[in-house]
Amino acid sequence: MKSNTAIGNRANATRIHKSARGFTLIELLATLVILALLLGAGVPAYESLIEDNRMVTNINELSAAIQFSRSEAIKRGVPVRMCISANASLNNGGCSNGSDWSAGWNVRVVGGDVLRRHAPMDGLETLDEIGNPANDGRFTFDRLGFTADTKVVVACNVDDDAAKARGIIVNAVGQVRTAGDSNADGVVEDAAGVNVACP
Repeated sequence: MKSNTAIGNRANATRIHKSARGFTLIELLATLVILALLLGAGVPAYESLIEDNRMVTNINELSAAIQFSRSEAIKRGVPVRMCISANASLNNGGCSNGSDWSAGWNVRVVGGDVLRRHAPMDGLETLDEIGNPANDGRFTFDRLGFTADTKVVVACNVDDDAAKARGIIVNAVGQVRTAGDSNADGVVEDAAGVNVACP
């Protein structure tokens, strides 16, 4: 004769087994569809965020280098030039023609030593300069920290979408500021208040 305890344990085991069955195929497929929809919406937004952060980082690195060049000119009391250099990793410190700062740059005392080099930037966007074509690809700061003219450098994404562009403005006094959107149309403006364009 079986004891009541053994029968009770078997009943509890059967109840536990029935409540711990798992998921049905329909429940699993519904979960996978919801997961696919969330990933489909989230991945493009994440890629856009990464691209935007890379552009901001690149424009901040360029801004810091411009400010460094100006401060060195004032500190040393001599002209300092920052220029585009496709061979920024080489020791020659020479300048290249063009207006795309993403190629890399050098900072050097005019007629003297190279103070800092920056290799080409990561990413596929461009850092194009808008301003006086005669001075494209270079900022020369005199011993007081002044430069020849006002320039704008614009970071554009791979799609050349002006609505996603970022920019910095360097005025003749040598001050660097972020380009803003004063008319709230979604596109940053140059020093004259004109919307920037991506190449």
